[in-house]
Amino acid sequence: MRFLRAKIEDAQMLFDWRNDELTRSASLSSSPLTMESHLVWLQRVFLDPNREIYISFFDKKAIGTIRRDLKGSLWVLSWTVNPQFRGMGYGKKMLLEFVEKFPANYVAEVKADNVISKKMAESAGFILKSESSGLQLWVRSSDNKFETR
Repeated sequence: MRFLRAKIEDAQMLFDWRNDELTRSASLSSSPLTMESHLVWLQRVFLDPNREIYISFFDKKAIGTIRRDLKGSLWVLSWTVNPQFRGMGYGKKMLLEFVEKFPANYVAEVKADNVISKKMAESAGFILKSESSGLQLWVRSSDNKFETR
């Protein structure tokens, strides 16, 4: 799997994936986006040195996206699988290969009822650290000595 930094030319694809109904239901922010607000947000992400968006490719097919945001010494991860490739194991492969290719201390907030993302996190070596108000905090340490504070 290859990971390429997203570009403005990817905006429509990222918008379509993000506005997919199942994606929105699993997202921490589930309301639909407008293209205008998406483009403003994307431009801010591209200008922020502490935020990165990658698109994963397998056999030249865009499989999904992973965003990471640097918060102190931790990278906060979020991901989306291209709706065309759900249920085929690509999401687990994408996440595992990403954290192996870019080793760091990672956290991910996942809705407690999001079974698919929880399985993805677990298969990529994340450990459930805590749960509160319907959100679970999953952690993955590059050195197996993870501390959230």
